[in-house]
Amino acid sequence: MKIALAHKRLDLRGGTERVLYRTAEGLQDRGHEVHLFCHKFCISPPPGVFGHRVPGLSWPRTARLLTFGFLAPRVIAKHDCDVVMSFDRLVTQDIFRSGGGPHKTFLEKMTSHRGILKELRYGMSLYHRLALFIEKRQ
Repeated sequence: MKIALAHKRLDLRGGTERVLYRTAEGLQDRGHEVHLFCHKFCISPPPGVFGHRVPGLSWPRTARLLTFGFLAPRVIAKHDCDVVMSFDRLVTQDIFRSGGGPHKTFLEKMTSHRGILKELRYGMSLYHRLALFIEKRQ
């Protein structure tokens, strides 16, 4: 099976990044053709795994979220993979693994007991509104 795995960054720092690397390694060891789609490669993909760079902006974070979320599916589609698994916010994928939990829950925790100004700030933030929009599509 030809499997696409997507995340903004390939690295061994960070829990999600490590799970992405180990998942690619494990699937490749089981005979699957694995393709990693990342904006940034801090390390090389595991042996036998194909790496593809997704173009996009790194800064500010809203642009990074927007460009990766919408461009990664377009880049992945060119490779005709059987399954697309995302470790990040993409507008389309077959399987989504949320390491940090839903963004809505994050916002609720960040704004609870912190006052109306904090709630308004998070509520008006383009980044957070975009993250919630993509999350709903997932």
